[in-house]
Amino acid sequence: MFAQNVTISQIGLVVHHHGRDMFCPLIMDGKPWKESRGEIEIFVSGVNGLIFEVRNRSGIKKASICMSLDGMKKDPNLVYKLRIQGEYIKADQCKIKITDLGFGQIRQASYQTWQQVIQLERGDYHE
Repeated sequence: MFAQNVTISQIGLVVHHHGRDMFCPLIMDGKPWKESRGEIEIFVSGVNGLIFEVRNRSGIKKASICMSLDGMKKDPNLVYKLRIQGEYIKADQCKIKITDLGFGQIRQASYQTWQQVIQLERGDYHE
């Protein structure tokens, strides 16, 4: 398999978990781009956007991509459960889709969806 057909970057989020910031990969490296996809669910409050990171195989951050979540209230007392899905649509393009799943009985799901295509620079996905 040619290197240009295999992803060599991870795309994910830095999340605060048990008092520490940690990288949570959405899409892993080392797979053919046509098969590279991932899904995670997270809880957030007090934000109206997410910042995704592109990291190389060594875990070094190569780029940050801000994704605005228009319509989300930046209220620290309002919790959102978000489903985040990512998949490569080309060797140098990744589509991120985020869906509001609500918060149980406290806040019903709106199922509002946000999407963004991330264009990776050649250096981000080829080492």
